[in-house]
Amino acid sequence: MNQPQSSIAVGQHQQTRTGGRTIISIAEDRTQMRVRWDDGREEEVPISKPKPVPAVASTRNSPRKSKPSSRSSNGRFFTGLQDVDFPRETPGHDGVTGTHWRSSPHLGGAAAAHVDSTRCLKSWPVWHQPEVHYADALCFPGKREETNQRAYHAKFTTWTDRAEFCAGFYIERLKAGDKPSDDWNRFIAWLSGEGDAILAAIMLAHKLHMVLRGNENGDTAHNDTIQRENDSWVHTHAGVSAQIPASLAEFLTTINAGGWLGVAAVQRVPKNDAIARGAELATDIGKVFTALLPAYDAATPANL
Repeated sequence: MNQPQSSIAVGQHQQTRTGGRTIISIAEDRTQMRVRWDDGREEEVPISKPKPVPAVASTRNSPRKSKPSSRSSNGRFFTGLQDVDFPRETPGHDGVTGTHWRSSPHLGGAAAAHVDSTRCLKSWPVWHQPEVHYADALCFPGKREETNQRAYHAKFTTWTDRAEFCAGFYIERLKAGDKPSDDWNRFIAWLSGEGDAILAAIMLAHKLHMVLRGNENGDTAHNDTIQRENDSWVHTHAGVSAQIPASLAEFLTTINAGGWLGVAAVQRVPKNDAIARGAELATDIGKVFTALLPAYDAATPANL
């Protein structure tokens, strides 16, 4: 049943097409609210987004259809990034507070709508980070395996930082002792075979960088990069570059052994260039995501 804005209240439980959620806070201007989904995930959503409707039966094992028409409404408010969407050293300017770019009616949805695939990508903002993740709606966090492992499924990503905007494929390797990630294992198996050459061609064609994220306490690799140069993979750490002697799959398996590792194959766009692209930035992102679908498909088969 549709609810007017005035009837929305903290503590209220709503049922949507993707599951149940509880409102935990509402912005003073009542344009956005923070919700906690029944699977434990939290996110900020605009109050103006489509009203909750009764949940529908799971289509996880049903034949896949073409992109649903509801996607056409995603990103309808996105006109481009602004300076405030990029974090700065000034307190309170974190690329999140007072912004809307991460939501589905803005870039979150606009980017997903431009991916050329039968997969229906859904977006969600990373809590308190200027970053958005995207995954197949049928493999969305909370839909596969244990919900406490949802963060470690393969996904697409966009993020802003002080100097640039990044968009691409993202996957995480869990630290020793955690339950193994099937997506990571499938990705490494793919890289060990035909995937190495496929990923190399994609990265060269679209001028992508591989960014490695490690623990923020500084005891592991953090924001190292890997690039494809001629016929070799080149790893850069602390400004020093060296050719990777082993295969990329072996390198990603052994670097920071035992620790958590995030691997992002992304296109890096200077901040001012990203702002200048306006609404066309969503089209650019869609092309990058589409190009990287072989990596996503390898880690997250469509028939799961």
